[in-house]
Amino acid sequence: MDGYQLILDPVRKRLNATLKQGWEEWEIPRDSDETWPTAAKEFHAEWWKQRIARQKAIDASIAAKADFEYLYDKPYEDNKKVRVAGPFTVESLLRTVCWLWMRMKTSLRRREPRMLTRGTLRTLSR
Repeated sequence: MDGYQLILDPVRKRLNATLKQGWEEWEIPRDSDETWPTAAKEFHAEWWKQRIARQKAIDASIAAKADFEYLYDKPYEDNKKVRVAGPFTVESLLRTVCWLWMRMKTSLRRREPRMLTRGTLRTLSR
């Protein structure tokens, strides 16, 4: 993909010079502004044309070399449950465990001491 970079960098530099900007690749807007000069609009269009071509080459390379795999896990919709996605850190889980532990301790002081069961933990978390 270095070949595309050799094309993209000079076009980006010309676009930046024309607009008196210092944009990096990820900062170039998707659409040109109406107030830009014609030369800047042309550099912008050329940059995006080459950028899209580079992405298509990357995608084609991945598709040619990637293994194909069927995914059998198809979750069903259940509006009674909330699915939560990560990433979760140890710190975030630790805070929840500490909160549950403190809640259980204060709840057990109010009740007579007994063994905790799953049902007890479930009622404490509400």
